[in-house]
Formats: sequence, C-alpha cells, structure tokens
Amino acid sequence: MLSKKIIHHTDCSSLLELDEFIKSNINGIKTFRYFSKRPYTIIKNHKYACLYYIDNVYVGYGHLDYEDEKTWLGIMVSDNEIGKKIGDQIMDDLISNSENDIYLSVDINNNSAVYLYMKKGFEIIEKKINYYIMKLKK
Repeated sequence: MLSKKIIHHTDCSSLLELDEFIKSNINGIKTFRYFSKRPYTIIKNHKYACLYYIDNVYVGYGHLDYEDEKTWLGIMVSDNEIGKKIGDQIMDDLISNSENDIYLSVDINNNSAVYLYMKKGFEIIEKKINYYIMKLKK
C-alpha cells in the first residue's frame, strides 16, 4: 500500500531522503530535471511536496509548486516501479490536493508519462521544441 511523507523545507532529514531518492534513480533523473536547476530548499515555495513509499522504501516523489500565478505539478517514480501504477496513485493524491487548474511540462518522447497525464484529464495546450505544456482544468 502506498503511503506518503510530507516534506517540509526545514526538515533536513526529509531533504536528505529526497536527495537520496532522486540521485538513486538514474532513468528518472533524465526526465525529472526540476531539482537540477533548483536547490531542494525551493520546497518552501511549494503548496505540497511528498515522498511516497511502500514498505519503508521510497517509490516516488511529487509536488505542487506555485510559480507565475500557476500551480505546477512535478512527479518522479522510482526506476524500479515504472509500470506498476505508482504514478497513477501519486497523480491522484496531487490532483486531490489542488483547488486550481494544474500545469505540467513533459518531454515529447516520454510517451508513458504523456499517456498517464492524458488519462488523468490533462490536455496539451502548447508544444515546445522538446516538450509539451499540459493543463488540467479544475
């Protein structure tokens, strides 16, 4: 069963666990680049940020960030858990914790993620060179 741990920017142990989770998922780092350009303390600006786990093993991360007057969703699933519906469960939790429209960006060639987002009701609203901007109306 999927459980979650809410991350606070003042909780150093949570930030270290997040760092360990992200760095241990080599494939995930390629598509989830959010923290490659930002420090973990950016979480202080997030509406909601969680590490997700099963049997005390972290299997995912998700956040709702408020930037440019929009709520942005970010998600990363453990390399070992891709295809096991973990992303579905994380998305449901994130969506249920937002009252506003939600935006996200996703690499055009990340077909499984694009499919998941469309299944959850997101629509492509803009196509960039290498990625889509998608939106879920609430």
